[in-house]
Amino acid sequence: MEGSNNQGDDYISDNDNVDDNDSDDEEADWYYLLDKTNFLQLKKNDISMTNICVDFYSEGHEGQSYFNNIAWEIGGDSISDNKYLKKMTIKFSGRSYILGEEGHNLPTREQLQAFFSCVYRNCSIEILEIYGIDVSDEFGGSLIEGLSGHQSIATLQISHSDLGSVGFSALGKVLKHPKSKLKHFRLGKLDDDEFGIVCDGLLGNNTMKSLCLNSIKKITSIGWQAFSTVLQHPNCKLIELDLSNADKSNDTANVLGSALSSSSSIRVLNLSSNYKFGSLDWQTLFNQLSQTSVEDLDLSSNNIDDTALNALAGISTLKSLNLKYLRSINSTGWQSFFASLQTRGVQLKKLILSGNNKLGRAGAAALGSYLSDMRTLKVLKMSGYLDSITPQGWQAIFISLQDPNLALTRLDLDSNLIGYEEMELLMRSVSNMSSMKCLDLGNMRLLSAAGWRQALSGYNALQDSNLDLVKLDVSYNNIDDEGIQLLIGIVSRMSSLAHLNLNGSRAVTPTGCKPSPDTSRVPTLS
Repeated sequence: MEGSNNQGDDYISDNDNVDDNDSDDEEADWYYLLDKTNFLQLKKNDISMTNICVDFYSEGHEGQSYFNNIAWEIGGDSISDNKYLKKMTIKFSGRSYILGEEGHNLPTREQLQAFFSCVYRNCSIEILEIYGIDVSDEFGGSLIEGLSGHQSIATLQISHSDLGSVGFSALGKVLKHPKSKLKHFRLGKLDDDEFGIVCDGLLGNNTMKSLCLNSIKKITSIGWQAFSTVLQHPNCKLIELDLSNADKSNDTANVLGSALSSSSSIRVLNLSSNYKFGSLDWQTLFNQLSQTSVEDLDLSSNNIDDTALNALAGISTLKSLNLKYLRSINSTGWQSFFASLQTRGVQLKKLILSGNNKLGRAGAAALGSYLSDMRTLKVLKMSGYLDSITPQGWQAIFISLQDPNLALTRLDLDSNLIGYEEMELLMRSVSNMSSMKCLDLGNMRLLSAAGWRQALSGYNALQDSNLDLVKLDVSYNNIDDEGIQLLIGIVSRMSSLAHLNLNGSRAVTPTGCKPSPDTSRVPTLS
């Protein structure tokens, strides 16, 4: 089985389930590779066979060459009549392959036609991924066009593939088909002309909910203007838009911002890794986004400075904000930003600040003040070497966690310089936070074994605690055997704890992880 990305149901803009679901730690997707065994299971309509990968590459192991062994005209009912197959990945894992290309150990056109006919007739496939397959002629285009109006496919992902003019023309017909069930579409590697075909196919579409156009590198203002027409169409129902890592021209910010400000449907927007945007571009875009209903905004890994960040605070509809790795922002910029959010009363559900090594004492203090006014925040992620935060800064943040109105479900502090006094304060602050389910305290580089013992002993000394975690990560720490016993004694009282991560505990011996005789319950250790 191998990994692959998965998109499923519609995005729900007011989703309270943000506590455990985010892009950083989703469980890896998997699939069964088509081979003799799995083919027979498909033919039997095995309920477990929901995700299959068909690989046209024939120079590898048996599963990669098995496609050519099937008489698809006869045995194709394994696909066409299957009732449980939900996702299919069609790929070529070799260097390059043109759909319909014939040669040694490659599928014949007859085999491909028969196989795709089975896919067309299937009524259960909801997700179709095409990976590493190019199109150069009408035959390949006809196979793509045959997906038009498919009765069950809701998600179409095309990656690492060069469709060419013929393939894009076919794809445009798929997108434009009046009986299309497509709700989620992912595509990369296209130029202005190809983008124009896609935009024409999407124009007036009222079923598409999410669109991923990440890593597109050849689009000029002409292409983005065509796309803005799609967004502004009254039938546009797009909720989720991913434009990460795109090579945008100088006036893209204004064109895109103007289009988004005219769209009433977009709620989720990913603009991460757009390095060519300058400060004025971001200010323009943020000012226009303040006129939208965007709730979930990913701005990670961008060259956003203090001035642009302050303009971001004007988007009052935000509920989820990813500001990971914004290395150009200084402590005073963060301070002004959090003060502006607090003044404007922006109530977030999820805030990611990981990897911002200039947050500093002033920024941390302003964050602490902002947290004390929060009523909705569920997820706070501050992992990744925030070494500029002083002990006083951490204290300001941890004191704010004592506010009874703050009900975090997840807190990530991995890989930070937090001393034992601050750790003791943190433990006291979260002790009565019954909402907390996931706590990540991995790789606390400043804490010695003695510091951990002191912090854990302080928690043990508390008379009452409502903390009942589901997951606790204390991996890669200097916790010794005595500290482990203190920790096991604590977690054994947590009825909901399912997973305790002790990987890489540097001072623990094999006997240190054994529970004491009076310990009634120990969660799964790793």
